[in-house]
Amino acid sequence: MRKPQRLFRTTLFGGYNKKDVRRYVRRLEEELEERERENEERINENEKNQKLIEEAISEIQRMRNENEQLRKEKETEMESPLRRELRERRERYQRRQ
Repeated sequence: MRKPQRLFRTTLFGGYNKKDVRRYVRRLEEELEERERENEERINENEKNQKLIEEAISEIQRMRNENEQLRKEKETEMESPLRRELRERRERYQRRQ
């Protein structure tokens, strides 16, 4: 069975070697700073992606509205003259009321 690795050397009087402790703390601080930088980068990337998603949703909605308008125009163009006259009269009648 392997002995567990000791992080710090002990001193003659039963304490820990200060250099070992400082080195360990410094390494932990550097690792923490690196992870904070990585986290900040991910947050920025997520914000950019969120903006792209919102722009795409907006564009999809705009295109749907345009498609609906074009569909209605096409239906109106294909409408027979008699139906068109009937529809226009109905709309005028409804506006009066």
